[in-house]
Amino acid sequence: MSRIWVRPDWHAQRGYRLPEVEEHTLDLRHAPENWPGATALFVSDVHLGPFAGREFARQLAAQLRAIPADILLLGGDYAETGAAMRIFWEEMRAIEAPLGKFAVRGNNDAQCARRENLDLSAMMAQAGVRLLVNARAEVCVPGGRILIGGVDECHFGQPDGRSLFRDAGENDARILLSHYPVRARDGFFGASEAEAVLCGHTHGGQINLLGFTPYSIGYEPKSCPVGHIKGWQGNVLVSPGIGCSKWPVRIGARPQIHWIHLAKIPPSAV
Repeated sequence: MSRIWVRPDWHAQRGYRLPEVEEHTLDLRHAPENWPGATALFVSDVHLGPFAGREFARQLAAQLRAIPADILLLGGDYAETGAAMRIFWEEMRAIEAPLGKFAVRGNNDAQCARRENLDLSAMMAQAGVRLLVNARAEVCVPGGRILIGGVDECHFGQPDGRSLFRDAGENDARILLSHYPVRARDGFFGASEAEAVLCGHTHGGQINLLGFTPYSIGYEPKSCPVGHIKGWQGNVLVSPGIGCSKWPVRIGARPQIHWIHLAKIPPSAV
């Protein structure tokens, strides 16, 4: 039902607006004992390009810099053209995240890179961001690790998370980034050990009329089924993102970024 009918936001916009910040605490069963926790900022689906350029990218970067976060996590679909892609990553250089900056690519990123022969990994590296394509990063914290896995996007890539967390221990937090929304019953593209999953792609439907969106009438290929298109279901977040596809309009789907407090579940609560 969460794909067919989605509660609309009281929101309408033409053009681009800076996103609202959703604050959320994510309780993790697997994390170091006596760990004080960490904060992560999750940003997805900026879609810089024909409808938003350098000035919007600067404003967004300023907004992100003002949010204290240990980790920056990026969920794909950053720009529509090569020129806009360069602008986006130039602005991301100024974002500070003491424990690291990590990203997956979206379908628009993969398509743009193919069309304009871009080296996305190198562009991100210049901004201090590590691109994860069916790969894992390890952030060492006292008493354990934060494991951040990232799977490839569906349309042009081959998402495979089967080896991302198999060697994880009890003191290792396990966070999966996927541009495309994933479902627990589909095994998170093989990363079944993931404890928290952060996704984007859907824009919350982008146009939500009385709870019905393009996904309600079968939008998206069956090869990549979408379970829910906005918000949290358990520890799986599908972000409505920031930008727009095809038309610079959002109805009933406000733009959002997510300030997430990562916390260890107390032993007494397990």
